[in-house]
This record gives sequence, C-alpha cells and structure tokens, in this order.
Amino acid sequence: MKRAAAALCGLEKTGVHALVQANPNVVDVEIALTGAPSATVAAEPDGAEADAALLTPEAEPHATPAHTRQDRLDVASLEERGEPDEAWLVFHEAKLAANPGLRSKTTPAIVEQVARYRASLTAQAERLAAGYPALCRDLVRLDALRRAVRTAHGLDAEALPARDPLVAEVASGARTLRVDPEPRLVVFGFDADQRDGALRAVTDELRGRHGLRVYAVGRPGGRTSSAFRRLAGAVADPTPDAA
Repeated sequence: MKRAAAALCGLEKTGVHALVQANPNVVDVEIALTGAPSATVAAEPDGAEADAALLTPEAEPHATPAHTRQDRLDVASLEERGEPDEAWLVFHEAKLAANPGLRSKTTPAIVEQVARYRASLTAQAERLAAGYPALCRDLVRLDALRRAVRTAHGLDAEALPARDPLVAEVASGARTLRVDPEPRLVVFGFDADQRDGALRAVTDELRGRHGLRVYAVGRPGGRTSSAFRRLAGAVADPTPDAA
C-alpha cells in the first residue's frame, strides 16, 4: 500500500491536488487514454519518479513500446465559450516549474508529450464527448448524496463546496459537450521573482516557438481558481500569475 501510494504523494501530485480543489469546474483527474500509434515513445516519469527526475535531470527517459503505452493526462475540466447551449471539455497537463521536461537546448520533452496527447484526444474526441455527460451525472448524484448524508446527521450541507453549474447543465443535456483536442500545459510552483526571471523565457519559448497553450499559475493555494478555466474574453493565454 505504501509503494502504491508513493506515486500519488510527490511534489507535482500534491500540487495538482491543491489546484483541483480550487477549481469547481474540474470533472476528472488522471485520465488514461490509449495512445495514438507511434513506433517508440519516451515514457513520462510519474509520481515519485518525477520528483527524482527533478534531482537528476540528466537521466534519460526509458523507452516504452507503443502497444503498451497509455497517455495519462492530469485534469479534465469544463468551460463555456460564449454559446449558451455548449460546453467544452478541456484536458490539462500540469508541471512543476522546476520540471526538467520543460527545458531543452533543442526540443523540450513536454513538446512531444503534448503532441501525443493531441493525437489521442483528436482520435477519441467523439467517444469522450459521448461518455463524459454520464460522468457529470454521476458527479451530480454524488453531490446530492453527500448533502443528504450531512443533513441527516445535522451537519451544514451548504458548507460543502459547490460544483460549477456547467457540470449539472452537461449532465442534464442542457449543453452539448464538445472536446477541445488541444491540451493545455499548467505550470505551477513558482514565485514572482522566478516568474519574471528564467521561467518567463521558458514559457515564452513554449508558447512562441512550440505553439503550446501555457497557463502559468504560481503557487497552489494562492489565487489559482483559474488554473483550469479559460479566462473570460481571453484570446491568447494569460500572463503568468505568481499567486
């Protein structure tokens, strides 16, 4: 049990948990998708391995045959984009600012990782759009059950955090669900000095040269409620916010 839990208590995993708790529009975490076909891919270190990679960035990722590979994205969230009868399902990969996969003198590992995710999401968009309303219905039922139990035990049900109304609207069919095949990269775990220093060059490179959608959100537990939400009226990705 300790070995199994170790993968979930690394620095990135605990940081992602804090971000998820601050974002009521999150509907799923640790989403496993069968990867789009490719010959051989570099396996992304996860959990405790990812933390170890921060200490030994020179280590080479091990290769995994495509037929055994699964893509695993950190977070799925819902957002609206101005159409009252639509909601968008968006997937996110979250990385500590210190993660060596964000940096390279040639092409950072995260660029290939996002490309794999993009291919998988494009191939499976129809299935995801058809399946996630059922997940939203389960979340609505679980919330109702949680509130009923608290009320039955004399506890304040209103003290529970409320989910984004989009979840119930997708669950009821009031909004048609669409899938955004372009993953977002959420970078966290930095302060204002780091944001304005070397990190800005890293995120600018990922946005400009490599065309990634990068949200730099600062420290988990700060003003990070927009970590998994498209900002209202935003055309481009937001400026890094060292919360």
